[in-house]
Amino acid sequence: MMTLTDDFVFTHCMFSTLQVASAYGHEPVATTSLLAYVLCHDLHPSLEDKVNWLGVLGTFGDLGSGVKWQPPFPDMGSAIKQHGGKQKFSQAVSLINARESRYKYGPVV
Repeated sequence: MMTLTDDFVFTHCMFSTLQVASAYGHEPVATTSLLAYVLCHDLHPSLEDKVNWLGVLGTFGDLGSGVKWQPPFPDMGSAIKQHGGKQKFSQAVSLINARESRYKYGPVV
């Protein structure tokens, strides 16, 4: 059975049943979450308003809130507005990363 994986870094295809979708070597680099969004959003258009925030959140997490939503990136401005604006996404990224930092660096004393 063939398996599709997406990643924004260079991936060595280790298995003959693995297909890789990657933005490696292309500017601007599309993040894994944005690649997944672009690959899947046409499969079920009725889910657009329910899942578009995932592409935004992952992109903010990897590239920061200053990312330019212009071609070749999809225009995610309406998704950002729909889900609370750049500040809400930046806060969510901070909360997600805070947990990771806590385990990496230990508690603050």
